[in-house]
Amino acid sequence: MQHVYLQQTVHGIPIFNAILQVHIQNGDKLIFYSSRFISDALSKIDGTQKQLSVDQAFSKVTHELELGVLPCPAFDMTKPEVFSFNCKDHFNHPVRAKTIFFPQGEQLKLAFEFALEPKKSNAYTVVISATDGSVLWKQNRTISCQFETDLSHSQCNHSKTNNDEDEIHSTRNIGQAVYNAYPLMIESPIHGPRAMLNAEELPLASPFGWHDTNGSPGAEHTITRGNNVYAHEDIADMNEPGYAPDGGPNLNFDFPFFEGQDPLLSMDASITNLFVWNNYLHDLSFFYGFDEVSGNFQQTNYSGQGDGDDFVFAHAFDGSGTNNANFGTPEEGFNPVMQMYIWEHISGSLLEITEPASIADSYETGASTFGIDPPTNPFTSDVVLVNDNSANPTLGCGTLTNAAQINGKIAYFDRGICTFVQKALNAQNAGALAVIIANNQQGGAMSMGGDDNGALTIPVISISQEDGVLIKEQLTNGIPVTANLGGEFDLITHDSSFDNGIIAHEYGHGISNRLTGGGFQVNCLWNDEQMGEGWSDFFALIVSDTLGASGEMPRGIGNFASNRPADAFGIRPFPYTTDMSVNPLTYENINSLSIPHGVGSAWATIIWDLYWALVDEYGHSNNIYSNSGGNNTAIRLVMEGMRLQACNPGFVDGRDAILAADDILYDGANQCLIWKTFARRGVGFSADQGSSASVGDEIEAFDLPGFCTSGVGIDENIEADFVIFPNPGSEQITVKSSSDLAMQSISVFDVSGNLIQQIILNANSYGFNVSQLSKGMYFIEIQSDETIRRLSWVKM
Repeated sequence: MQHVYLQQTVHGIPIFNAILQVHIQNGDKLIFYSSRFISDALSKIDGTQKQLSVDQAFSKVTHELELGVLPCPAFDMTKPEVFSFNCKDHFNHPVRAKTIFFPQGEQLKLAFEFALEPKKSNAYTVVISATDGSVLWKQNRTISCQFETDLSHSQCNHSKTNNDEDEIHSTRNIGQAVYNAYPLMIESPIHGPRAMLNAEELPLASPFGWHDTNGSPGAEHTITRGNNVYAHEDIADMNEPGYAPDGGPNLNFDFPFFEGQDPLLSMDASITNLFVWNNYLHDLSFFYGFDEVSGNFQQTNYSGQGDGDDFVFAHAFDGSGTNNANFGTPEEGFNPVMQMYIWEHISGSLLEITEPASIADSYETGASTFGIDPPTNPFTSDVVLVNDNSANPTLGCGTLTNAAQINGKIAYFDRGICTFVQKALNAQNAGALAVIIANNQQGGAMSMGGDDNGALTIPVISISQEDGVLIKEQLTNGIPVTANLGGEFDLITHDSSFDNGIIAHEYGHGISNRLTGGGFQVNCLWNDEQMGEGWSDFFALIVSDTLGASGEMPRGIGNFASNRPADAFGIRPFPYTTDMSVNPLTYENINSLSIPHGVGSAWATIIWDLYWALVDEYGHSNNIYSNSGGNNTAIRLVMEGMRLQACNPGFVDGRDAILAADDILYDGANQCLIWKTFARRGVGFSADQGSSASVGDEIEAFDLPGFCTSGVGIDENIEADFVIFPNPGSEQITVKSSSDLAMQSISVFDVSGNLIQQIILNANSYGFNVSQLSKGMYFIEIQSDETIRRLSWVKM
């Protein structure tokens, strides 16, 4: 396969995210394409004369990001309308800028696009109007994953198991490096023990081991640094390499882990585990297609394809925050950064209800990463139920209409729809002294993630759904509730560098950002319906899936870091399970889920269902580097789907890309299985995503295409029985039987599965006019007495 990415331009100036992807097989056969080109672009241009220079626009950027005035003139115009700014003291890399047209409504605005990574800050893309200096778009490219709940599960077995597979490490070369870390499939300390790991590298992906950088035998580094990742501490939040453990000349990284004690005591073991798991994810994603030419993360690209110099900087003990983790993905040739935080949890209650006597008690509470700490000396106040005069008034996502009652009191919210930070800000604006947010799922009080940028000056705590029901019932019935909030508490700390699910989630952001739209375009996953958080959760699930599990078994994300048991369902609104009585999410639910994490969880739910549907069909391989199991098939389809889908994708785009991946990789053998899996969750044949730039306009559907309901099997062998010519064609094509089989019908479908044309006949050959069809890829489905054949055809 070759994957070609075409950038739409006007007068030689690129249009932001206007990318057409062409996927070609055997050098000349168009297999799939997706387009975000803008039609009639020339007529939509709103001015071509710049009123600002690129230096003036850069000043606007630094003001917007509160960086001050920086004396960094533009230089190094390597090609027209491309600029660089080298402020080494202020940025991790030279600032890149280029002239673009930016879509805004029905117009294309002349603008400057800046990509920059300020020191001690996140990576940003900022678009400044070249005519009036306004900020047209600002995006923090460092994706912070707000980990926000607990469900017991039963043990089940797979319906099929491939017992003839080699053990998972049998394909590896034996080398000298030894690591005491968690092996693949062990998610965290609460899921299993560490092990002495020897020569874990996959030769295909890391042929010279994990400590090489020059492509010759022998390690260049004896610390936790190599071609794929440089793992180190960044306690001081310097955004530069700090301490890294040294394995010595024998590369022996065997360090103690003091579980349950101060995480700093286990620093060497922590950084070693972070190093090992970044390498695991590099090698695994390489095996499934995220290789050098695809824009993966390596210092040296041994094949000579793609750009190197972009290994991952992985920060353990990052000092820039708590209860979170993030990953910043620049374009090909620039280093991504993974930041892993310490997680803190309250031990003890910060909430005591004193009135009414019927519910008087101390209540379990959860902490937040925003607002101020609860006072050590508790204060007493009434609790007031918020009301935003919406259909769900206690969610409090709009302006609170009972501000007079809330002023000087503790505001009570139900969890849901908007972010925790938004709720708390609404309460603060109404004059609240503090905020209580009740969980909306079974389980305990949750740890709440979010970033208020210092705007919140009141404490925010959470309580369980069960406790919330007790308090809310009193308030709803007009019974006053009085509480003491605050007190002495201990902090339980966990090191997220030992939570391999979170590491996998973060690394997954790098994979999806580089695969969608190509390695040199990393702005494709910022629209509201994009599924980046879902793919990242999928990676967390697959690297910790073990034999003996099942699709029905509820799975959590981040259980160790969030101080929950291994069988809790973690930090998402619902656990991941094929059991719809436990996880009922369907396509239309994205309208009421948070963006992007809730939307992502709905997508991960669907592709996790697909994973288990394929396991049921083909069995479960105990070798993640195999090609034979249903689990391996699912990973390959999801990875290839990311590569094939359009820039700014929605759920229907993702579904169609996975269907196309099955056509390419498996001759369409799993088409109906994929359709049934997506249809079960509302992304069926008639589903309409509307605009992928928003949620709320999607239309879910649970139906299947006709060939999946006719009872006639689909045979994708395009070499037998029927041919289409010319292919590609433009005006007239002929479908002909190459055997004695008579054709009963010919159906033409577009790449989304929509029926375009159907001809009923009884003949061995038929020619028809296709001049009215738009250029692109189509599927021609031929039904005979014995079978259905589905062939791809391209209109030129």
